[in-house]
Amino acid sequence: MTYTINSEHESVSALLYSKAITANERGAALIVVLVMLLLLTILGSTLLTTSTTDLKIAGNYRNNQKAFYINDYAFEFLKSDYGPTSVYYLLPQPDSPPVTITKELPPDPVTGEVNEVKYEVTNVGCLAGAPAGSGNDSDTSNAYNIYAVEITASGPNNATVSSLAGNLFQRGKPCD
Repeated sequence: MTYTINSEHESVSALLYSKAITANERGAALIVVLVMLLLLTILGSTLLTTSTTDLKIAGNYRNNQKAFYINDYAFEFLKSDYGPTSVYYLLPQPDSPPVTITKELPPDPVTGEVNEVKYEVTNVGCLAGAPAGSGNDSDTSNAYNIYAVEITASGPNNATVSSLAGNLFQRGKPCD
């Protein structure tokens, strides 16, 4: 049943219906706040995951860089170590299997850490006469054994770096 007040105004039933709808919206604010809280929680957890991943990446990069620098230091140490315990005294003979030597490097001057490196030395051949560019190019009376040296250094959290240090030459008996 509809009663019309006049043609310019709404009907009474429409007016009552609109008041009934607004009376049922009392919990809408709670739902909107809960949805916003859910969105903020998802955003926060995403940011936390991203920052944790970035920290892990930075840590792995730092560990690999440290292993790289230990490896580089081991190569410099190899070039300057001529004592009785040096790698040069432990070089394999021709036609023998590779020799693996584990050495403790001197302590790091900054952190004081002592690092170990592994040198794998392989005799790859013999060169009659001095190697080119050695400054002894006219020396043809000696032979030089050629060794390939692979250096493996470890950093924190088992980060490892291996590099082929190049060739070492050792004066020896003439090549057969």
